[in-house]
Amino acid sequence: MNLIALGTLGSAFVTVATMFYQAAAPATSTIPGVKELIDNQRITICEVALTKGQKWPMERYAEDTLMVPLAPVSLRITGVDGKATTLNLTPGEARFWPKGTHQAAEPVSDARVIVAHFKEFTGPTYKNTSGFGPAFPRPRVKKLLENDRIVVWDYTWVQGEPTPNHFHDKDLMIVYLADGAIKSVTPDGKATPNEFKFAEVRFNPGNRAHYEEYVRGNGPRAIITELK
Repeated sequence: MNLIALGTLGSAFVTVATMFYQAAAPATSTIPGVKELIDNQRITICEVALTKGQKWPMERYAEDTLMVPLAPVSLRITGVDGKATTLNLTPGEARFWPKGTHQAAEPVSDARVIVAHFKEFTGPTYKNTSGFGPAFPRPRVKKLLENDRIVVWDYTWVQGEPTPNHFHDKDLMIVYLADGAIKSVTPDGKATPNEFKFAEVRFNPGNRAHYEEYVRGNGPRAIITELK
C-alpha cells in the first residue's frame, strides 16, 4: 500500500511512513503518532500526533496532500533553497500541498492533525436528477480552499436552521471538530440519526439527496472536503 502518511506536514513524515507502509501496514500504524483511519481507491486518511522538535528530512510528496488541524499547530517548513518559514494553523483551517512539493518540516508545537492523501483515481460522476441544488455552497458555510482536486468547506450546524434540501454530487471527507448529532432526512421523509465525536473522520460517497438538521451539540462543526 502506498501511503505517505505524514507527507502533509511537509516532507516531514514521508520517509518513515513510506518505509512502514511498503511493508503491508495494518489499519493502525505501529509507528508512534500515526494512526491510519481510512484507505480506499480515492484517498488515504491518517490521524497524526505531532511532537515538538521532531525533525524530518527533505522529501518530495508522491501525492496531493491535505492537512486539517485538530488543535493549533505550528510547523517550520524548509524549502529546497534552504529558506525556512513558519506555518501556523488553527482548527477551522486547512493546508494543501500538491504532488511534487519538495520540502522538510519540523513541528514547533505538539498537535494533532488529520492528513489526507489523494490518489490518482478518477472518481465517479453523479448525475443530479433530484431537483435540488448542490450540497455546497449553503447558508453560513465558509470556503477554505479550492483547486482541481478538492473543495474544502467549514460548516457549523445551527439549531432551528436545517440545511436546504440538496444533492451530493461529489464524494466527501468529513472531519468533525466538535461532538454532536444531526439527522439526515431524505425526500421520502426517512430520518437517519448521525452521532459523531470530536476528531472523528468519515468518507461519505456522493449520489445522495437529503437535508440535514441539528439534533444535539454545542455548535457541531466539521471541515468537509469534496473530492472532484
